[in-house]
Amino acid sequence: MLNSRSTPVWRYGVAVIATGLATVVTILLHRYLSHGVMALFIASVMISAWVGGLGPGLLASVMSVLASQYFFFPPIYSLAVDSSDDIAQIVVFSIVTVLITSLTHAQKRSLQALVESQKRLQDYAEAVWDQQRRIASELHDSLGQELTGVGFLSKSLSQSLQGTEGSRLADQIKQGVERSLDQIRGMAKGVMPVELDGDGLMTALRELTTSVSSIHGLPCRFECPHPVVMDDHQLASHLYRIAQEAVTNSVKHASARNVTVTLIGGVVDVVLKVADDGKGMPDFSSQSPKGSGLKIMRYRAAAIGATLRIEKNPPGGTVISCVAPLHPRKSAAERLA
Repeated sequence: MLNSRSTPVWRYGVAVIATGLATVVTILLHRYLSHGVMALFIASVMISAWVGGLGPGLLASVMSVLASQYFFFPPIYSLAVDSSDDIAQIVVFSIVTVLITSLTHAQKRSLQALVESQKRLQDYAEAVWDQQRRIASELHDSLGQELTGVGFLSKSLSQSLQGTEGSRLADQIKQGVERSLDQIRGMAKGVMPVELDGDGLMTALRELTTSVSSIHGLPCRFECPHPVVMDDHQLASHLYRIAQEAVTNSVKHASARNVTVTLIGGVVDVVLKVADDGKGMPDFSSQSPKGSGLKIMRYRAAAIGATLRIEKNPPGGTVISCVAPLHPRKSAAERLA
């Protein structure tokens, strides 16, 4: 169904109405405006250009000039203008309003292009997530099941050949299948680290902190005061990757001795925090930090409409916090377009 607000009648009608209202208000306030009779007409041109585009903005500019000549510049109720000052005022007004109309139209087109770009990015991201889920499913369900079956066969073969020369070879085959199965499971976990269940993010973050503690030998805790159930798997996956990158930065670059990952769920938002007691970031700047890892975190936060803050930890170290909406919100560009 065609949106009535996109039709020419609507767009040019707004220009006519806006100019008419500006004319009426200016007539009512004429005695108080002195030489500023054209001020309100600038507002009508801006509204017309924003709502209708270039054509309606130019129409409002022309109508504003004609209305000013007819109602306010001597001789009154005539399109003739006697004063050179009035002519200069009309020329300046025309130039200014044409510039305003052009710039407003260009700004709106840029915002519309931004909205379309964000939509394409969202569609691409969803396609990537779908592909990743299919890959993880194929690895875990199809190939994993095949290897599991081969593993049972090799185990049975090893048992049947026990005590013979072929037993050792059968054991090697069984061990190789088990190693391959572990690798397949690890690859599937890497492709889709967060399970599709509502509590998948909590489980994944708990496993992340446990793994970091085991591999690097430093305390890495996961704190979640209350269960956080998330139905949006894409949101959960982005939050996990942000936490993963932040923890990696804390361990590898900040030389942290303790790392704490906190997940707090609310009615509207979910808050993820990664705090460490390391040496902090070099050339600390909350506005424009350097490093590809931080850029990736900012990109992921933007993809889910979240706010990412990077601050100094008062006791020492860094706190990275991400506040993400649990439900989609319109961006500023979408609201303005």
